[in-house]
Amino acid sequence: MPRNQKKYGFTILEVLLMVIVIGVSLSAIIVSLNNGMSFMQKTREKTIAINLAREGIEAMYQIRDTNRYRRAGKKEGCRLKKNPLVDEGGNGDCSDDIRI
Repeated sequence: MPRNQKKYGFTILEVLLMVIVIGVSLSAIIVSLNNGMSFMQKTREKTIAINLAREGIEAMYQIRDTNRYRRAGKKEGCRLKKNPLVDEGGNGDCSDDIRI
């Protein structure tokens, strides 16, 4: 067998090195995707919490603003309407209000 004969194919060392490189690359990609998904979930939860808090504050402003005219002259009188978004056309004596 002559010594100058060319070999075709890969040696076991080359194949092992390729498997290691591909494995490390895939592991890095999977970890990055996992971290990204975790970050997206946390951001989504924070956004929902902030929006719910804003809605609650807005509801308090709405209750305050819609009842202001009813309690302007009565310090201990009218407090909260049962349904502040609907004007029932009451007589203004605060009989349908909730006391707090």
